[in-house]
Amino acid sequence: MDHAADVRAPTPTAAAEMAVPVRSELMAGVLDSARRMVTAMRRGLENRRQRVAGLARGLPEPKRLLEHTAQRLDERAERLTLALTVRLSHGWADLDRLSAGLRARTLDESLLRLREGLAGLGRRLGLGMSRRQDTAATSLQQVARVLESCSYRNVLARGFTVVRDQAGLALTRAAAISSGQTVEVEFYDSRRGAVINGEGAAPKPQKKAKKPQKKTKKPPSPSGDDGQGSLL
Repeated sequence: MDHAADVRAPTPTAAAEMAVPVRSELMAGVLDSARRMVTAMRRGLENRRQRVAGLARGLPEPKRLLEHTAQRLDERAERLTLALTVRLSHGWADLDRLSAGLRARTLDESLLRLREGLAGLGRRLGLGMSRRQDTAATSLQQVARVLESCSYRNVLARGFTVVRDQAGLALTRAAAISSGQTVEVEFYDSRRGAVINGEGAAPKPQKKAKKPQKKTKKPPSPSGDDGQGSLL
């Protein structure tokens, strides 16, 4: 309608016909657009079909792939069978060679060598055990001497004693002992029971009084002298 104002028509109907396209022309345009769209779609489908066909030509056939794999499997099976046959033949050959070398004399010699080696090992074992026992005995004697030198019984041999209570525990302090308590005194050679009889040091034994010696009278001198004795 905007373009209709620029064009002069003799009548309004003529003006409307000039502004609105003809129906036949409009239908022809729609049909032409539809035809072009269909042509474009066909061309696109054809292009895609050609592309898929090209890609398909690049792919190997599944049957051919299976045939190739089956052929490789057959080759491996044949090689494995051949290898097993060869290995078995070599094994039988080695067994024949070893069985030919196993003779009674060879077995006797081997047994003799083994017996001699075993006897030698037995002698070496005996010598080794003897040396080990001697060494162990010497070490034990040394340890025994050291223990004996460190033993408290050496102190008992010098005149000391060990005082123990009824439980067998050594009493090392006088404060731990009470009057009338029963104790055990260990000497160097044996043990004796004793009873504590008081506190403090033991009383010293009293010395016996010396008896006066009787004076012996001298016999009279034969010379009769009262003031002088005999020189002989």
